[in-house]
Amino acid sequence: MIKRLQEMSFGQVVRNDGPESHFSKRGTPTMGGIMILTSITISVLMWAYPSNPYVWCVLFVLVGYGIVGFVDDYRKVVRKDTRGLIARWKYFWQSVIALVVAFAMYAVGKDTPATELVVPFFKDIMPQLGLLYVALAYFVIVGTSNAVNLTDGLDGLAIMPTVFVAAGFALVAWATGNMNFANYLHIPYLRHAGELVIVCTAIVGAGLGFLWFNTYPAQVFMGDVGSLALGGALGTIAVLLRQEFLLLIMGGVFVVETLSVILQVGSFKLRGQRIFRMAPIHHHYELKGWPEPRGDRALLDYFADAGADWPGDAEGALIMVDYQGKKVVIIGLGLTGLSCVDFFMTRGVTPRVMDTRISPPGWINCPRALNVIWVP
Repeated sequence: MIKRLQEMSFGQVVRNDGPESHFSKRGTPTMGGIMILTSITISVLMWAYPSNPYVWCVLFVLVGYGIVGFVDDYRKVVRKDTRGLIARWKYFWQSVIALVVAFAMYAVGKDTPATELVVPFFKDIMPQLGLLYVALAYFVIVGTSNAVNLTDGLDGLAIMPTVFVAAGFALVAWATGNMNFANYLHIPYLRHAGELVIVCTAIVGAGLGFLWFNTYPAQVFMGDVGSLALGGALGTIAVLLRQEFLLLIMGGVFVVETLSVILQVGSFKLRGQRIFRMAPIHHHYELKGWPEPRGDRALLDYFADAGADWPGDAEGALIMVDYQGKKVVIIGLGLTGLSCVDFFMTRGVTPRVMDTRISPPGWINCPRALNVIWVP
């Protein structure tokens, strides 16, 4: 598929006012989100119950936003228009799709726990929203879609948090769809929620498959066709599971990226001054001189604090260290891996890194621990 996108000249269009480091990305195949959406849709149609309304709500948003993103990408790569689809038309179609599915969800869950607002850590606070449910659903779906789209600016930066959030929602969907666990955890029992496990795991599987080709240096970008659709799907799942607040926590990267844009624009409008060198915030770090893998890690390290040794910018790399007559092998360069490399380098030992993706695989000396990346 990547080769086909190259043959069709569906290469990334880079704005001239962006970071100079992005000029090298010009021509990299984009619209890879088509592969993600196709994988998710086929998997869901094969395994999910076709009578489940929650599944169809997510698929409607996924495909609808995917079409909007496709039109945007098509204008960029074919017409060479860096603006893509005009913003007001993009927002209009996003709003139409979100409102249609919001009213559909309200009709399905009216006068049931499906329209209650769940507040984390307060088990007795679950106000019935009524028609306000539609407004909340609208803002969550549209907001999450655009938040993921803003985050999609560095290799692997958008797809990895998407995988984490989808995996978390898979567990929540399983518990919400089980009456015993829902009662035990003091969350609303939603009889249709169990099938969302299939949707979430399909997103995880498709995302991990895409991540292999999207890590630095990326061989393909998802484009708006992927980011808008995945963000809309996550927002829809959060609303269906009544876990809008949980989305803010699990999707912390998306929140930070969006807030950086809001603060940047607001500060410039009110004070005539910018807070960051460029927004979203990942561009700010790039302009400060941080190499892309390091800027990527700065926004993703909080996942490691939750116990995930995220492999980040050197997934699958092998580090060999000769220390006190013994050979030590470090697999991957997540938070733990980098800490190990730092430990040895402070003791005057030069680790060697193997890139298993080059042919033939080979060892090279590692000059700096924090900037170990894939060998070009």
